[in-house]
Amino acid sequence: MFIAVSGVNGAGKSVFAAALANHLRRHGKDNVVVAPLQSNTRLVRRFSSLPSPDREAWMARERWLLGYLTLSMTRSARQQIKPALDAGRWVVADRWLTDHQINQSYFGASLSESEPLLRFLPVPDLLVWVRTPAALALERAKQSGAGRFGTDPDFHAYAAENYRHLLGDTAVIVDGTAVPDVEAARVAQRLGVDRTASCASEGSQ
Repeated sequence: MFIAVSGVNGAGKSVFAAALANHLRRHGKDNVVVAPLQSNTRLVRRFSSLPSPDREAWMARERWLLGYLTLSMTRSARQQIKPALDAGRWVVADRWLTDHQINQSYFGASLSESEPLLRFLPVPDLLVWVRTPAALALERAKQSGAGRFGTDPDFHAYAAENYRHLLGDTAVIVDGTAVPDVEAARVAQRLGVDRTASCASEGSQ
């Protein structure tokens, strides 16, 4: 199965993805954690710092970043995700298409030019949204050195409003303030992996 974990910087996505992967492994599900949108930070920062004296120059820079990150996703899909799924392994993605859509739309960049590539991305079997109060997420992002974009309160507000809309009603919402292992067990139960947790839950009702 392919599971995509989404959320703003500082939400706790990476910690939860690791906890879920460990939980799946303990229950016999061989898996791999991938970070499709993990980019060459130094390269991205160099382009992000380029002067943009007018709207046209600024949009040209954003389109480059959009294209670069789209290629990062398609590379991960081809070199990591698809081979793992074909081999019968589970895949947990730390960020996926929804995160890319929200990040780019915040800056007014459209993914329409990337549509030919995006059409070939695998569709997750389960979408997970790690939801964390803005104040806590912002503090975590600052401590991790996420940079200006990751610590922008306006972006956090924009993202929180759009994640629910883009992920839809079928997404599982994870509490970013809770113990990651506990939330991982709950998601594994939802996937039918942790039968013990499921039976314990039914017995307590």
